[in-house]
Amino acid sequence: MSAAAFPGVPEWLRIAVTLAMLAVILIVGLAALRAVAILLLAGAQVAGEGAQRLTIWLSDMLIQLALGAVSMTVAALPTAARAFWWMARDAWARTGARALAPFAVKLEELRQRAALRRVWANEYRDQYPTFAAFLDAFARGGKPRADERQEPRFDDAPPQPGPRPSSPPPPAPPPDPKRQAFIAACRLLGVPESGEFTPQLLNARYRVLISAAHPDRGGDVQRAATLNAARDVIKHMKGWT
Repeated sequence: MSAAAFPGVPEWLRIAVTLAMLAVILIVGLAALRAVAILLLAGAQVAGEGAQRLTIWLSDMLIQLALGAVSMTVAALPTAARAFWWMARDAWARTGARALAPFAVKLEELRQRAALRRVWANEYRDQYPTFAAFLDAFARGGKPRADERQEPRFDDAPPQPGPRPSSPPPPAPPPDPKRQAFIAACRLLGVPESGEFTPQLLNARYRVLISAAHPDRGGDVQRAATLNAARDVIKHMKGWT
């Protein structure tokens, strides 16, 4: 405050008023600074809370997305497994089964050989001293070899005296249908047509042939039915039923 503006005011009063005005300006400035500081702190707090809320929201969204992806993957697993199974089965049907067919045939031969060995050990060891001899007889259907002595068959008729030269030969009797069916069944099962075989040999031949003709092993249903019918005919004619 200048002395020219207030000529009648003493010097000390002017100094006091100036100091008072400076104090007021200082107080107002400090109050303004405090208000600005409060506003800044409030804004920072609001911004921090917003950032925190944004972080929580983003975290929840990521968790939901991860859970959704896991749920979709788990739901798709059965479908993917079925598709893989169909593809693998188709590939096996086209390549694997065909490649392993020779091994399956060899395993079947080994299984049949083991079955025949059990039959020989349990029933024919006294008749055939070795398993090889039993296999040879089995392959021939029980028929003797050409170099073996032929035994007379039970159905061979005794020799009859021949007719007189002047008399005509008697007419041949008509074939017996039952006998013809028996012979055909024996040929089918590979046993002697004369009937000189045991029930054990018949069963052994039947088991080998029916196992090869079984539908589960790639056989024919009609072939299996024919084998069953042939066995029934033989058992009926032999009186084994």
